[in-house]
Amino acid sequence: MPPKKKPKLNVKKIEDPEIISLQRVSMIAKDLARLIKQRNQYKALIAQLLDITDQSGTVVTLEPKNTETILNKITEWLHNIDSIREKSSLLRDESLKTLRGVDVLDDDALKGAALILTETETRLAALEGIEHRFKRIVRYKSSTEPIGKHTSSWLKRFFFQWSKTNKDLSDRSKLLNETLATLSMVKIVEDTSI
Repeated sequence: MPPKKKPKLNVKKIEDPEIISLQRVSMIAKDLARLIKQRNQYKALIAQLLDITDQSGTVVTLEPKNTETILNKITEWLHNIDSIREKSSLLRDESLKTLRGVDVLDDDALKGAALILTETETRLAALEGIEHRFKRIVRYKSSTEPIGKHTSSWLKRFFFQWSKTNKDLSDRSKLLNETLATLSMVKIVEDTSI
């Protein structure tokens, strides 16, 4: 009979503390890079939103007072856009009526009415483009929920996530500093043995 094999014991391999520390630094650094990338994306997104809503000079801090001010200004901007759209639509309708009522033989009156109609149509098209871009940023899909309510809840979630990311970033930075401090305590020695 062949000799019986001895059962292998589940022996944990003891890792070198230097390797453990370096692996930990690597994991923390990757996490920090991801969080910083996310924070930069938040900054870019809010910059786009503030640019569209004519607040490009606004400084963004994640303090409740500042975020509430931004939210109020965006809500006000939405109301202004609605009123501008209504006025432009009325002006366009009046232009159409004027154009229909103009004598076909009167070239100057016809050109003037057509010019006013073209200007109002151009203004409405530009306004629709701005609204479309804004809706894409706040991820608004046509639904029963009004755009103002959706934007308000979206911005609150956005600022909450941004604050959470900043807190995580701060925590990871502290952890990295602590890990680097322990790594400096572990003497990294060149191993010249084969």
